[in-house]
Amino acid sequence: FHGKIGRVEAEEKLKPKENGLYLVRESNNYPGDYTLSICHDSKVEHYHIMYKDNQLTVDEYTYFDNLTKLVQ
Repeated sequence: FHGKIGRVEAEEKLKPKENGLYLVRESNNYPGDYTLSICHDSKVEHYHIMYKDNQLTVDEYTYFDNLTKLVQ
C-alpha cells in the first residue's frame, strides 16, 4: 500500500514492468476509494477499487471484505 500517490508516481514505482507486479494506492479521483495498479504485457493498468456497502469491488459483481482478499 503506497498511500496517496498519483498515476505517474505509481508507474515509476512499478519499473521494470514485470508481469504481476502491482501496488495499491488511494484514489486521487474518488476520495475514500482505492486504485490497483498492476503490470501486464509491459504496461501498467489502473483499476478503480470502489468501497460500497462496507465492501470493496472492482466490477460491482464480486465483493471482498478487505484489500488483501481483493488482491489475492
